[in-house]
Amino acid sequence: MIDTKTDAEWSSIGDIDLNTVQLSVGNDYSQAAWSGTLTVEYDVTALGVAVISPAAGQGSPIGTSITATANVQDPGAFTHTVTFHTTPIAPAGPTVDTVSTDTTSPFTAVLGTLPAGTYQIYATVVNSANPPGMATSAVNTFTVAAAVPTTTTLATSATPSTYGQNVTFTATVAPPPTGGTVQFYDGASALGKPVAVNTETGEARLTASTLGVGTRDLTAIYSGHGLHVASTSDILTQVVDKAQLTVKALDVLRAPNAANPDPLPYQLFGYQNGETLATSGVTGTPTLTTTAVLSSPVGTYDITCALGSLAAANYSFTDLVNGTLTVAVVADTFSVNFTVSEDSAYGGGLNTAEQWANVVVGPSMPAGLSGWLATGWLNFLVPWDPDAPLAPVTLTSTLGSTATFTLKTCRNGWTYDGPRTTLLGDGNGNMMDGHVNSTLDASELFDMEVTNIPCATYDVIFYMGISREQYGDGTGVIVFNGGAERGFTVKDGAFDGTFTEMVNATTPGNYILFTGVTGSSFTTQTWGLGPTGFNHVGPFGFQIKNAAPAVRITGITGPDPSGNFTIAGGASTSAKVGLFRSTEANAPLTGVGWTQDGASQTGTSFSFTGTGGGAQAFFILKVVP
Repeated sequence: MIDTKTDAEWSSIGDIDLNTVQLSVGNDYSQAAWSGTLTVEYDVTALGVAVISPAAGQGSPIGTSITATANVQDPGAFTHTVTFHTTPIAPAGPTVDTVSTDTTSPFTAVLGTLPAGTYQIYATVVNSANPPGMATSAVNTFTVAAAVPTTTTLATSATPSTYGQNVTFTATVAPPPTGGTVQFYDGASALGKPVAVNTETGEARLTASTLGVGTRDLTAIYSGHGLHVASTSDILTQVVDKAQLTVKALDVLRAPNAANPDPLPYQLFGYQNGETLATSGVTGTPTLTTTAVLSSPVGTYDITCALGSLAAANYSFTDLVNGTLTVAVVADTFSVNFTVSEDSAYGGGLNTAEQWANVVVGPSMPAGLSGWLATGWLNFLVPWDPDAPLAPVTLTSTLGSTATFTLKTCRNGWTYDGPRTTLLGDGNGNMMDGHVNSTLDASELFDMEVTNIPCATYDVIFYMGISREQYGDGTGVIVFNGGAERGFTVKDGAFDGTFTEMVNATTPGNYILFTGVTGSSFTTQTWGLGPTGFNHVGPFGFQIKNAAPAVRITGITGPDPSGNFTIAGGASTSAKVGLFRSTEANAPLTGVGWTQDGASQTGTSFSFTGTGGGAQAFFILKVVP
């Protein structure tokens, strides 16, 4: 008769000794009449032992004291006795039993120095607690023989090398050992971790780029293994030269009769091993000078870059790049550069604050396309999937006027990893890196609005890009001020040193221009058209530029006895005046046939020394667009 129990009743019984469990069938039920299934569930952790050393095939030099080691697997915290059984088999001899004095795994016992020969070893473990048990390990065969001397040689792939250059050091152990590792050293300092030796070639290799500048004394130490004895290489002299950092004077732009930026901006680049200015050991600053002074007229002036006090243990500074200071009267221009957070998961790997700073446009750095060149860009940090709309942002133009910008929605912010060799700034005087994205339809578009624009007539430019490597083919649609959809295609390497206007849906380019816009606000929506997946297309930034036309002014007096012409009043400080003279009668005010007799000036009154000759002479006041 079977005694049935509930799960709880079986659980209350506790451990069952499976060696004594019996199943009885009473007289009322014959074995033939038995039907059904009896399931007995139990947990068993087997008692076991394994010899770790000497390992199978291991060789030990004659005269070396040998220690045996075994690990024990047990079903609980019981009391064990581990015995090692060592038997000489060539030449044959009696088995020697050595009992470990350890009480916990791993168990060890000193076998001592053994005569040359071949041996077998196994271990037994006895559990004297309840329940009692015994286990026996597998048998390992090992040898004791004459030691095998080794030599270790060390070679380099390049010397001299340059700081930051990958150099491969090869240690060769001869004869090739049966195992072991090589530790490389620079003087007394370890280079990396021990490297396993190739048992066929005897080689171990380490590639390093962080060796400091100077003459380095390198060694390689072989650990030894089995019969193969440890060895140390001779000293290898590795000469490491300084790496080259480029020192670039950044281009700057200022208005006439304005002070030069102080200090003049510069950029260091070419760091090695992922270093930044903060971690490179670079100290000091370059010396930047320019001939431009407060009263310098409109024009361009060299910025000379000299070494100054720059110094570093691992870098030299012979690559000194001059810059340009431009004195110009610029139009009233609003400039917005989109950036992403330095720690953004979608930021393209801006891992340091220094890298992030290099995707923004500095306050004194000129950026923009040709006539759009301006300083004072607003760096707008683009969030991932913003709640629409974001809080409005006040834009300030180059001349101090204001407008209001609102980013209503966008897919995300990104950094572009293509070529950037134009004036739009990434810290090296290159193209800005960040842009905002849309996807394949108007459901996840880029959408923005600018209001309170103070210009009667203005132009708007959008600098366009795409994360082409990830998604899409660079095609998209832009809708300006709710007008007709306008297709476009972003070119490969969106900012590769040239600017190309997108005039239709098929001619690749990198900017879109809307001219002669009126009204104090505009809206823009953009989305992608790529055939697969998300199409991350959108603007890197945009600019708004006053486009008021040039006018001829009156109130000109002169020339006086000295030949000076004077314009009295009526001109704003943002205007630019030049004396233009026609070379033929009745020449139109624009086009061929006009030369400028004097440099342009700004202010509320103007004085020029000019010839006044020619068929016609006019003062032309340009409210510069």
